[in-house]
Amino acid sequence: MIAKDELLRRANQTMRQAMTEDIAAPNQTSYTKERDAIRTMLLNMDAYEFEKHIMSFFQQAGLIAWVTRKSNDAGVDGFARHPNGLIIVQCKRNSPENGVGRPIIQQIKGVIEENDAWRGYVVTTSYFTSEAIESAEKNNSLILVEMQDLIEWHCNGIKFSEVPVNPSDTNQNSVNNQPV
Repeated sequence: MIAKDELLRRANQTMRQAMTEDIAAPNQTSYTKERDAIRTMLLNMDAYEFEKHIMSFFQQAGLIAWVTRKSNDAGVDGFARHPNGLIIVQCKRNSPENGVGRPIIQQIKGVIEENDAWRGYVVTTSYFTSEAIESAEKNNSLILVEMQDLIEWHCNGIKFSEVPVNPSDTNQNSVNNQPV
């Protein structure tokens, strides 16, 4: 018992010493600066470059992905082939205060249905209005990706195995309780 107490005393002494010598303040600024740089880069892209950039995430995830032409794209900016089926992507490079509303969601829901797609993604540099989220929640195939989620894609890539959640609740990857 004495040996055990001595070990504990030495450990406590070592711990106290470690807590006072060569200490450094926690530093998360580079992480924040990195995220701010990503945000700035995305907001400075033109719309077509943004579309190509977004589709590169699907390609990096191992999918065959391509971007549609610049105009007359019928509300579709890109496609990807997943083993479970077709993915349709709509990109909205909006200013941070210009949210994506219900009409965009209704449009892509129609495109998903018409093309019998497995998933649809609406990706924006802003946010989704409550009406847009409400509309999206009525479709198990639609994934909403806001700026915060997009920054996560830059840090961690797309994860097709994650369970989507409502972006207004946690700023994660989508609005539905279905696997991505």
